[in-house]
Parts: sequence; structure tokens; C-alpha cells
Amino acid sequence: MLIVKTPATVEPVTRAEAKRHARIFEGYVTEDGDIDFLITAARVKFEQESGYILSETEYEWRPAASELATVMRLPIRPYLSDLAIVDDGDTLAVDTD
Repeated sequence: MLIVKTPATVEPVTRAEAKRHARIFEGYVTEDGDIDFLITAARVKFEQESGYILSETEYEWRPAASELATVMRLPIRPYLSDLAIVDDGDTLAVDTD
């Protein structure tokens, strides 16, 4: 089971970039909350569908007993940065290919 411990705090697309793409004037601020929500929803949907993580997020993974093996595939992979796996305080080597 994959559990989000620390959610993303920075989105891969800024509000200004989304407004420019949608041709919304920069001074028009009444929909900013909705735009922020849509940016986050799009990132989450992409991450769920693709398995690639776009923003820095901390997860805890608890594999089921049936998943335990010598080599395991993680249910997610980093898209833009390195992946670190910590097991009881020890950082493990990871091959992301």
C-alpha cells in the first residue's frame, strides 16, 4: 500500500502559466482558487494514471506479504528528480530504469 506522508507543496505548472495558456488576464483574480485546484487535480490524475511523480512528495510504501520478493517494482517512479528509498533509516540504492 502506498501512503502519502508529505504531499507536494509546489506544482509543476504555475498559476501564471495556466492563466497564460487559458488566455485569462493576469489582473483577473476571482477564479485563482479554481485554477489552483485544477492544476493540482491535473497533476494528481497524471501521477495516478502514469505512475510518474511530477512534484516532490514523500510516500510510505508497505508491500503486501505476497509482494515480498528479492526484486520488487515500486508502484511509482520519479519524473524530474532522483528517488531515495529509506529502510529503517538506511538509504538503499535504487535503479530507476
